[in-house]
Amino acid sequence: MNPLWQNSYKPPSNTFTDEDLYGPASAPFELNFCFPITPEHLEKTLTNTRSNVRLEPFVPRVHGAAFAKECKEHPEIFDWLPLLPPATERELLTLLHSLFRHDPKNVLFAVMVPKPVSKPESVSDTNATLHFNSESVSEWEMAGCLGILRASPYTLSAELGPAMTFTRFQRTHVTSNAIGLALRYCL
Repeated sequence: MNPLWQNSYKPPSNTFTDEDLYGPASAPFELNFCFPITPEHLEKTLTNTRSNVRLEPFVPRVHGAAFAKECKEHPEIFDWLPLLPPATERELLTLLHSLFRHDPKNVLFAVMVPKPVSKPESVSDTNATLHFNSESVSEWEMAGCLGILRASPYTLSAELGPAMTFTRFQRTHVTSNAIGLALRYCL
């Protein structure tokens, strides 16, 4: 007798090619997100011109090396996450691919700020401020990552997280403004 049901589930492979992790070299990176993210969204919703903070989709070819460098130099940014700090860039991109790109309900944004004219003397100095060249912002640098998780077009809901701010941008305006931009996008 044939059963009326079966379960053919196989765990997804954790082995990815470079094209899986970095995206194709000659084509745009596929975000695989269930809500639209267009250049108009980026300009209107994901950029705060007053504070010079913007969110842009995390593209491994563009943002992967900076994120991997920060993870290696400051593994403590993973202290409050249920993840271990990745040891290599490939390990980081495999983790991000599994958590974000593989699931159309999740997307990861790079938090970008203009390159500072001067840096704080000390990370622990709470009075330290970042001074930006507001005349022309042509060069941006990555200040962290912010994810949108479990987004649902059916229930029109989403969760923000994880929010990871690089060490030298902590205790500045960057995190609060990035979260505000993500909330504005979700609304």
